[in-house]
Amino acid sequence: MSDPGTLSKADAAVQRSLQRRQSAAEAEVGRLIEAGRTLFGDGGNPRVADIVRVAGVSLEAFYRYFGSKQEFVAAVAEDGGRRVTSYVEHKMSAEADPHRRLRAAVEALMSQASRPELAAAARNILNLAGAGRDGAPVQASLADLLAPTLKDLGSSDPSSDASVAAVALVGILQDHVWRETKPSRREVDHLVGFIAAAVTSSR
Repeated sequence: MSDPGTLSKADAAVQRSLQRRQSAAEAEVGRLIEAGRTLFGDGGNPRVADIVRVAGVSLEAFYRYFGSKQEFVAAVAEDGGRRVTSYVEHKMSAEADPHRRLRAAVEALMSQASRPELAAAARNILNLAGAGRDGAPVQASLADLLAPTLKDLGSSDPSSDASVAAVALVGILQDHVWRETKPSRREVDHLVGFIAAAVTSSR
């Protein structure tokens, strides 16, 4: 972005207009995603007309931001993945000890299957998005979160170890989501111990 002090008055006016439009667009997209999360989370497959009504935006606005309903559903699924990893990051940030930080990560992730409303919403959104069991985006983000902790635990290759751990954790989470089961305390304990032991043995 250009330095406002170097712009002509006309260019500055255009820039202000563009900034206002961007802010308005971001607000509308945010309302659409929130509406989608609510409606899809209820287990249904709402029409675009229902989505824009709940979001309080026009049909024209919807198609200005999303080329199709399928593209919109994919965006809602992506937003859900970001929310999951953000929650995991929040829980990890409260722990200084790496062992406790690893446990916080595993517990936070597995809690997504322990809450029926979250699991049901995830199943519906992923089915509508055609995403099936593809958890690659969440896996990549989770691996980035885990790598520093695994390094603190003694991993000689934290990036690779974190990638393997993330694939395993997301796979187990998805299995619980699709089978409508909940991870037990024993399973969480086993996952934490398994990852910690694997990291130690890789040194």
